[in-house]
Order: sequence, then structure tokens, then C-alpha cells
Amino acid sequence: MVDSVSYLASALLLNLIRTPGAQAPQPRTKTRMRTQIAEGLRFVFRHRTLRSLALATGISNFVGLGGALRAVLTAYALRDLKLSPGELGLALTVGNCGALLGATLSSRLIRTVGLGPVLIAAKSMSGIAVILLATAAPARAVPTLIATTGIMACGITVYNIGQVSLRQAITPTGMQARMNASVRFAIWGTLPIGALAGGYLGSVLGTRPTLWMIAAIGLLSCLPLILTPDVRTLRVFPVQAAE
Repeated sequence: MVDSVSYLASALLLNLIRTPGAQAPQPRTKTRMRTQIAEGLRFVFRHRTLRSLALATGISNFVGLGGALRAVLTAYALRDLKLSPGELGLALTVGNCGALLGATLSSRLIRTVGLGPVLIAAKSMSGIAVILLATAAPARAVPTLIATTGIMACGITVYNIGQVSLRQAITPTGMQARMNASVRFAIWGTLPIGALAGGYLGSVLGTRPTLWMIAAIGLLSCLPLILTPDVRTLRVFPVQAAE
């Protein structure tokens, strides 16, 4: 019910926006779905900035909360850290307040530090958080899990605000839908694969060694951004791409 009310509030707030939007593109000649999918994929993976964002996000999703980490987190918290289900739920609930902090700070950080460095730093926060989680002990499990979840939620929120806005800014209006669909296919397609890999490695190697692997891969997910000068040196959002 609360979720439904939030959508209603969003619709009302959008209706209050009086800034004129971009002119709607002219209707395109009807093309086959396969052609449009190919156009979107070509546009994303031939564009250096979009390609680096897709690679970085796809890698981090592979090992993140929707992927490998999801498969081992509950078992690690309940078996290794000896938490009760109630303590685990409480820690995750409190920690996820970090998302609110990230949403509040994102604009200020981008203005102060620059968009590129903020994206790289925010992307690295998940790997750092998992290192903290991997070193947890039962005696300090709850505060460690709260800190871990808070750091991850804050970093993910700041990164997503920045990268989604950047994608929209550098994509022509007529290509927005195909770009978004192609990027989501690339970055969400790694989630089930990561969950499968995390569950397998957790059962074979154990949860704590798997967490160390997740942390290492999470930190390496920054490399596509670091190695792309168009992202690394970016200070502000580019002007909206022309049609």
C-alpha cells in the first residue's frame, strides 16, 4: 500500500514540473524488433562511455547484493556470525538507510569532486564494504553488518544517480529507450549468473573465502571506469545529446 501511494505521489510531483521537455521525435518508420535490439546494442557497445558503464555495472552486479553476495549473505550471517533472523533483518533495515544518505549527498559530491571521480569512488564502496563484512566476528556482527549494508547502499545510490543521469545526457532522445533496454540487458543479465556462482563457491569453498573473492571482483569493477578517460576526467554532466 505504501509503495502504491509513493507512485501516486511521484505522479503528482511530476505533474507540477513546468520546465518544457525536449521536443518529441518524429515517428520512426516501423522496424522489426530484432533490428531495434541490434541498433541499441551497437549504440551502447560502440560508445566508450556507455560501454564502460555497462561493463563496470555488470561486473559489480555479478558479485553484488543481487548476485553472488545474495547467495552467501544469509548463510554467512546466520551460520558464521551466529545472528538470529531478527537480528539480520534489523541490521539490513538500519543499514539500508545509507541509501537515503547517498541520495542526499550525490549532487553535492558531484559538484564538489566531479562526476567521474565520484562514479569511481562510489563503485569501489561495495568492494570495500564486503572486505569489512569478511572480517566480521560474531561479537560485533550486528554493527559490522549495519556498516557494511550502509556503505554499500550509499555507494550504490550515488553511483546509480550519476551513471543513469550520464547515460541519459549522452544519448540522443530517439535512442533513449533502446539504449536503456540494452544496458539493462547487459547489467541485469549478470544477476542470476552471479547468484548461481556465489551459491556454488559458497558451498565448495565456504562463505568467508567466497566473500573475499566477491570483494576483490567488486573492486576490480572500477577498472572499466578508470581506464576510460571520457569517464575518469569528467567533471560535470555533458550537454544533452542532440537527436
